[in-house]
Parts: sequence; structure tokens; C-alpha cells
Amino acid sequence: MEALLPTSSSRPQGTLIIPQCSSPKPIPYPPPLAPSPPQPLSYDSGTTISPRPVPPHWQIDREDNFLILRILFRIFCAIGHGQDRIEKVWDIVTNEIDFSDHRDRLASRYSSLAIMGALLITTTVSFLTTEPPRPDIFNYKERTPYLFTGGAIYATFIGTIIASAISWGLSKCSSWWYCEVMMATELRVFITIFLMAVPFLLFGLATLMEGIGAMIAAVNSGDILAIIGSVLMGSFMVVLSLLVAWIHQPYLVNAVQEMKNESNLKSTSNVDSSHERPPAKHENSTPSTTRT
Repeated sequence: MEALLPTSSSRPQGTLIIPQCSSPKPIPYPPPLAPSPPQPLSYDSGTTISPRPVPPHWQIDREDNFLILRILFRIFCAIGHGQDRIEKVWDIVTNEIDFSDHRDRLASRYSSLAIMGALLITTTVSFLTTEPPRPDIFNYKERTPYLFTGGAIYATFIGTIIASAISWGLSKCSSWWYCEVMMATELRVFITIFLMAVPFLLFGLATLMEGIGAMIAAVNSGDILAIIGSVLMGSFMVVLSLLVAWIHQPYLVNAVQEMKNESNLKSTSNVDSSHERPPAKHENSTPSTTRT
């Protein structure tokens, strides 16, 4: 190595010496692994199950039920779980990983609802216990506005309690408990889905009651500016609701039409099966005589 390197007398000063190294040997990479087969679904209880279809008692929106019941059930599913079909909810809750993520999102959402409800209750109660500064313009201490605002407080209070209970229960719930206990029967399925939608429905009802109470208080005052302002605010909320309905109109129309077609097909198949049923054999009423 010393023979190959130039001496200090032969090389100029400031020259960088880079030693010559042999090229490294290539490292053999392992062959690519084959894709692993899908793993069966499992619950927290340790029992491993295979993927299976939705249980019949979960399918309250099936075609042989009343149309209004099917529409309400799908609305409750969309509000509570964010899914319009119970089949999608089943796919989520029977997978432990998906259920864990879905449960955390729902718990966070209901916790936010509980906090918002508590703030609304505090604000509304302080509003009612304060004397109106200008009763000639906006007197909310009259009987009808006071009753509407008090009803809004009760609705918000109940919704806050239910949202807090759901948030706490979801944080401790497992997929096995949800499927085998909370959704064990058809009645439990409907009540569970309904309770998960109740906080949103109650908060919407409370907002509507407060708006009606404020509008009645403005109209009773007789002030023209207060009346115009309350009518504009109410019209804005109506237009906003119509815009939301118009945005989702294609889906809503298709969903209702699909449920109507399923009901018609079910009734048609029942009629056809009754016509194709063979007639019953009637036995001869006179007994047969034997020759002797």
C-alpha cells in the first residue's frame, strides 16, 4: 500500500489522497413473500369466526316491513353510524380493527355533542333568568316564548345525558358485546340504532323550538324591525334546510324508489306463489262400499 501511494516529495501540497477500495460484493435479497390469505374475523372474547352474512333480525329495512319503518331505520343508521345500510354497519362491527377505529370516532363525536349541549344549556338558562333590556322590542319572558325556550332546555338536557352515556359506553364496548348483547334481537337492534340517533334529533328539536320562541317574541312585540329580522332568520334556516335536501336529492329519491321497488317485488312474488299453489285434494264424503 505504501508503494502505491506517492511520497510527500513527489506530490504537490494540498492534494487529496483517496485510497482505492475494492467494490463491495452484492448482498442477495430474499425472494418476495407471497400474499397472505385473508384472516378470519375475531372478537375480543377470543373466539374466531368466519365471515358470515347479516343476521336476519338485523335487517329491519327488509322488503317485507312497512315502508315508513324501513325509511326511519335507514335514517337512524345514517345519523348514528354514518352508514345508510345495516349491511355496512355489520361489515364494520364484525372486524375488530375497523370497529375500534369506528368506535373511537363515534365516542369523540358524542363527547363533542355532550360538551356542546352543556354550553347550550348554560347559555339558554342564563338567557331566561335575565330580564329583557327592551321588552317593547323583544320580550322573551312572555308565556309562549318562555314555554318554547323551556322545552328547548329540556330537550338539550336529555340529549346531553344520552350523548354522554353513549360516549362512555362506546369507549368500553367491544365488537362481541355490540353484536351479541346490544344487537341480539330485532327489538334491541331498533332501540340501539334509535338511541344513537336521539342526541342529534333532540338537539335539532331544541334549535327549532328556540327559533320558534324567538320569532313569537318578536312578533308579539309589534316592532317592525324585530319582525323582519325574525322572519329573515327563519327563512334563512328554511332555505338552508332545502339546500341540504337538494344536494342529497338524487340519493334520497333513489333510496326511496329502491325500497318501493323491493316492496312491490315482494308483494308480487307472494301473489304468484299463492296462485301456483296446487289445489287441496278433497276426500269423497260418501264412504266406499265393498262388494261381497
